[in-house]
Formats: sequence, structure tokens, C-alpha cells
Amino acid sequence: MASKQLWRWHGITGDGNAQDGMLWAESRTLLLMALQQQMVTPLSLKRIAINSAQWRGDKSAEVIQQLATLLKAGLTLSEGLALLAEQHPSKQWQALLQSLAHDLEQGIAFSNALLPWSEVF
Repeated sequence: MASKQLWRWHGITGDGNAQDGMLWAESRTLLLMALQQQMVTPLSLKRIAINSAQWRGDKSAEVIQQLATLLKAGLTLSEGLALLAEQHPSKQWQALLQSLAHDLEQGIAFSNALLPWSEVF
């Protein structure tokens, strides 16, 4: 399996609004396909360097602990992941958590969504 790359993008939505974000994709082509599915016309794409120190065990343990707290509070798994993504200080963690939340919303099992992220979890 190809490794995921982090991409920063800026584009225009179908209704003409400017939007930007970060996505994980294995290639530029797959990034473009993901943006097309979101009805976004990209204006700029930039691959972002990954800080591997962000994947240390203590960082992932902190995220898991925060997620457990949100689940105990009654949030669904996808809601908890999305909320953590909004509040996490690291852009690469934000993109990862958003990706996991999106996978769950698409009906992918959490265990399967985590498979490409074995170096993190």
C-alpha cells in the first residue's frame, strides 16, 4: 500500500464559495478525485511535510483518552472524531481525525478505517 501524503488545498465549491482544507491522499490524482467527490474545484494544491514526532505513542494515547471521554459523554464515534479534529492543535492530526470521521460516516468500520494508520495507533 502506498503511503498517505498530507495535502493543503484551496478551491471553490459548487455554489461558488472559497474553501480550503487539508486531506490525506496517496497521490495527487487521488486527492483530486476526493475533492471532486466533495464538489470542490481546486485552485491550489500543496503537499505538506509530515512531522513524524506527532505520531509518538504519547500523542496518540492523548487522542484516544480524549475520544474515550467524548464517547462517555454520549457523542457518537464519528462526532467525537470530528470534534477532536476541530480542536487539535496539529494540522496533520486534524486531517487524520477528519479522515477517520469521514470514513465512519461512509459506513466503513472503525477497525478498517484505522488499518492505514498502524504507525499512529
